[in-house]
Amino acid sequence: MKRVIVSILFIVLILCSCSNGVVKSDVLLNEDSLNTAFSLKTKGVIYSGEIKVNNNDEIELMFNKPETISGISFIITENSIKGMSGDVSVFSSDVITDTVFSELFNAVKILRTAEEIYKSSDGLYEYKHELFKVELDSEGKIITLTTKNGEFYFNN
Repeated sequence: MKRVIVSILFIVLILCSCSNGVVKSDVLLNEDSLNTAFSLKTKGVIYSGEIKVNNNDEIELMFNKPETISGISFIITENSIKGMSGDVSVFSSDVITDTVFSELFNAVKILRTAEEIYKSSDGLYEYKHELFKVELDSEGKIITLTTKNGEFYFNN
């Protein structure tokens, strides 16, 4: 009888130690939450502006702070970036890799099909990928996106 009880306790202990405090949820990304005001902290500088994600795999960032880049917009695609300020625009078809822009683009692309979003112990929802981590609210709206090169905060 003692062996049975010890065995049951052992199994319960193993199952409890495997839990990491998160529970799979039915929350999916609310893509409308990607069209909002944002702040970006990268290399010790905080930038802010508006973000728009189009269905044709384009992300537009329109900066309004700091003043030195106010009015500058970027349109990011998988293989290019276009910078614009007033009537001047610069286009690069070089593959943009390992930048905060490419990280944002890849995160949005991956999140659109993400099904493994988990509820964390603090009541938020999160999705962890080897390239980034996202926190969402209960409606699937993005709160933060953390990448190797920066942190985005969304004002949903």
